[in-house]
Amino acid sequence: MNVVFTMPYYRAAIFMSVCCLAGCGDPQINTTRLGSADLVTMTDQMTASLMSSDVIASRTTASAPWVITMDRVSNQSNDIIPEREKWAFMARLRSQLNNSQALSQRNIRFVLSKHAAEQVAERYDQRTTPTHALAATFYSVTEAGRAARSDTYLCAFQLLDLRDDHVMWEDRYEVKYATVRNRFD
Repeated sequence: MNVVFTMPYYRAAIFMSVCCLAGCGDPQINTTRLGSADLVTMTDQMTASLMSSDVIASRTTASAPWVITMDRVSNQSNDIIPEREKWAFMARLRSQLNNSQALSQRNIRFVLSKHAAEQVAERYDQRTTPTHALAATFYSVTEAGRAARSDTYLCAFQLLDLRDDHVMWEDRYEVKYATVRNRFD
């Protein structure tokens, strides 16, 4: 069977092939939300900042012991951030800090969050009273138009002295994401 393509059919076949191939690629995910790369970058930066702060650097093994709890993670952003995601940031930060030799050399240790510590204390009939708390607050500013959207995030971390509510250390992680909508969104 001989197939003869005339010019209009030939153009239509090429057009349909291009359209089909364009739709068969990997889906493009356009998001402006915080993601796993932010988790790593943020906690790396906050660990380095806290460890190099005067508050930590001035301590020695002879210093009075500090017991730091992960107090709270507050979401003041425009996004719904599930509890497990908020606490994932704090868990990675605590893990990195706990793996640092510098904390044990400065008589500092971390304990569970207040709620978790209470549950453990009931189970094992022991109580460790925190002297300090590490808290985080997530903020965002969203700008959205017909053709684009951007979100700027500020993630603020604080080390609080629980005896007098003094902010002993504070730092932040900032990032901005933007996406452009295409004609088919």
